[in-house]
Amino acid sequence: MNYIILANPVADWLIALAAMVAVTIGLDALKSIIARRLGAGATQTETGTPALLHDIAAATLRSTKLVVLGFVGLYVGASLLTLPAKADLFIGRFAITALLIQVAL
Repeated sequence: MNYIILANPVADWLIALAAMVAVTIGLDALKSIIARRLGAGATQTETGTPALLHDIAAATLRSTKLVVLGFVGLYVGASLLTLPAKADLFIGRFAITALLIQVAL
């Protein structure tokens, strides 16, 4: 049962999938924790610019889509595999494009 898919054993694909899921869940959890702390910090600061910056940063983190974090996880998982150069380049550019679209939104 040693199947090879695109020059990678199935075990490597499963490890890459696990890494993708772990990175996506970890980034989502980190995003939630930081957004919550920034939101709480904004209510504790004095009125003015620092509170506004905390509010903006917290709102920006809250608006980050899980799909974008998934693309980052996909990039991490794919980096664990031996892929053809074109596929590697495509996945890297796709992840960067997803991040740029998220920033633009």
